[in-house]
Amino acid sequence: MKHFLYFLLLSLFSSVSSAQPPNYYDTLFAGNGRLSYHFNAAEMLYFTYVQIARQSGGEILASCRLLTPNFIGGQALMQCLENGTIDSTFATNGEWYTDNEWFADANKLYVQPDGKIVFAGKHGNDATLLRLMPDGSYDTTFGDSGTVKHAVNQLPNQLWMADLDMLSDGNLVLTLNISNKDAVIVCLTPDGQLNPEFGITSKLFLNAADFGYQFMVGLRLAITPDNKILVAGSLSNQQNQWTKGFVRRYDAMGNIDPTFGQNGTTIFDSRTVVGDIYQYPDGQFIISCIKDVSMAHAKFKANGAIDNAYGFNGYAFFSGTGCFHKTAFIQPDGKVILLTFCDDPQDGYTGVATRYLLNGLIDPDFGQNGSIRSPEFYGGTYNYFGLWFEQGFSLSNEQFIIAGEGHRGDTLVVARFMTAQSVGIVDAPTAIHQALTYPNPVYTPSVTLEYALTENSQIDIDLINTEGKWMCSLLNAPRLSGKNKEELLLPAGLSPGAYYLNVRNSHGNTFVKLMVVGG
Repeated sequence: MKHFLYFLLLSLFSSVSSAQPPNYYDTLFAGNGRLSYHFNAAEMLYFTYVQIARQSGGEILASCRLLTPNFIGGQALMQCLENGTIDSTFATNGEWYTDNEWFADANKLYVQPDGKIVFAGKHGNDATLLRLMPDGSYDTTFGDSGTVKHAVNQLPNQLWMADLDMLSDGNLVLTLNISNKDAVIVCLTPDGQLNPEFGITSKLFLNAADFGYQFMVGLRLAITPDNKILVAGSLSNQQNQWTKGFVRRYDAMGNIDPTFGQNGTTIFDSRTVVGDIYQYPDGQFIISCIKDVSMAHAKFKANGAIDNAYGFNGYAFFSGTGCFHKTAFIQPDGKVILLTFCDDPQDGYTGVATRYLLNGLIDPDFGQNGSIRSPEFYGGTYNYFGLWFEQGFSLSNEQFIIAGEGHRGDTLVVARFMTAQSVGIVDAPTAIHQALTYPNPVYTPSVTLEYALTENSQIDIDLINTEGKWMCSLLNAPRLSGKNKEELLLPAGLSPGAYYLNVRNSHGNTFVKLMVVGG
């Protein structure tokens, strides 16, 4: 009998899995896990440079550069609530837009700790900024009625805004590339004035020759936990044929920190630095890059040395066909999620999120074989296909947000994903959805189960083993519709191995896989 139950249980999983791929979208967000948004400010031809940020209250901001059919550029921003609905209290019905030529190319979005929203960009050979209040109105205490048109002026052409961050005293730091040879770091006071105490008259100039090379690009920026300035970029002796990466650390006044790397700088193997700098609470950090011919990220110790114990001599790799490296971010538990976009021969345009363990190896318990894929997709009033992953951030060890564009369309997409392997194992009409356990694997006497109900239900949760044998009852209680969270106490002395939670109501049951490594 137990062999029959084992066969029945495996048949249930295999039949559901073969019917459709697991769905890792969190369907409690925007109804189906993804918010597809078309800006109302004007009829748009296309948009680029998607940026995403989060307010302290959980609201999500997503911005992009727009182009109208008349080829007029503009900058747009929308805000949605935690559940994926548009926040109608923000700006005009949830949307902010400007076609002012000074700010139409504001490609960097930053949310201050006080909730104010900063855009940084360029106009000609000037660096420009604007700051909004949390409600989407202009902050009149910043610059000239909320705008700064000449943060850096009289510089050569081919100026490009690289990055933006804030020091602990509220001073804004921005980095700009100049003609693929030089770069500049600029510091502004909280009210948008040049900070004369920083560097040389508020600026620091970097030249590729300072590093022993002819060309330089990138200049990503991050403020460390101890309020120092990290910048990273790419170096080469031939235009657009990058061979090395660099990272340098300054103090808050713009002085090179000699305790970092070798006299303040670390040079490392990288064809291109393509993503931002992401930091751990202890000051260690990762930089996403291209190493040899593979997309990768490198991990550094807080002192600037590459962490050779991570991945393969400090680098963690991703291999895929026709893929473009976008960015990466770190979960609260220290695992890294790398975002890429691939032109897959089978699935078409596909966004891919891959998770790495603390040792830099791909996490096999994340998604399918370490990756979650967002394949070709058509939908909404404005048809698009392929979610082109651009930026993301972690909400917890179990959820993350990604923003991107509906490829070959005019649709902005914000999606919320679940990270657990158990998501989507069963997608049956049980009125029980998005069952998720954590930690998983389980190394404590208890486990947390989150799930959603479409109606009020009496819920029973049993623990069974892989042979279908009933082990014990963990819950029998009424629950309300919507999201529910249970703290389940596992039986003492439970042997390590694979188990299943049988979550059921009057409509049917859902099985959630559980790996126990200790009790």
